[in-house]
Amino acid sequence: MSYIKTIRQTINKKMDKWEAEATALEAQLTQTKMESLEQLESGKQKLRNALNDLKSEIEATETIAKDTKTKLQGEFEHLHVQLTLGKAEAQDKFEDQKKKIKDTITAFEARIDQEVGSMDESLSTAGEKVVSGIDELNAKLDAMKIQFELEKKEGREKFESKKDALNEKIKAFKADLNAKRGMAKDKTATFESEMSAAMKQTKEAFSQLFS
Repeated sequence: MSYIKTIRQTINKKMDKWEAEATALEAQLTQTKMESLEQLESGKQKLRNALNDLKSEIEATETIAKDTKTKLQGEFEHLHVQLTLGKAEAQDKFEDQKKKIKDTITAFEARIDQEVGSMDESLSTAGEKVVSGIDELNAKLDAMKIQFELEKKEGREKFESKKDALNEKIKAFKADLNAKRGMAKDKTATFESEMSAAMKQTKEAFSQLFS
């Protein structure tokens, strides 16, 4: 299995992704739009730092050919450019920036998997940090939709009436997730399906809030 996909297949990384998504939604219950944008910028910086570490590890790895390293250099630089774009406060500009970032991340992951191939132990730690940074940033990008809906009067009214229930739903999900982190590996297949469904329901609860 290829490099990024290998990391994503681990149950711990899947749980980290669910937690990042829950945390991003939870933050929208208390944050202002500007606070959310600031958190988004922090997420971009965290991913940039992780990418720099992975880039350094790849450059130092003797098992990766020089021409491959040169190809990957362009992928790192392209993603870095997208992550250094300034704040987009208007919804149309934000959606445009969000699409560019997500598309570039998808292309970056595909190229890493294509060029690096199977897992190289020397790259595992740096790779895990990049995947975590990507998942956290994607979660924050998706959660920002709530802030733009809250700018509408009807959106704010619906939000205030259901905020407490949404908060309880998020807390229950995170508590269940933390409890399952200590379960034996032979039970992971069962709770993986359960937690995936629970995360889907939680996202739908937020989505239906403004429908």
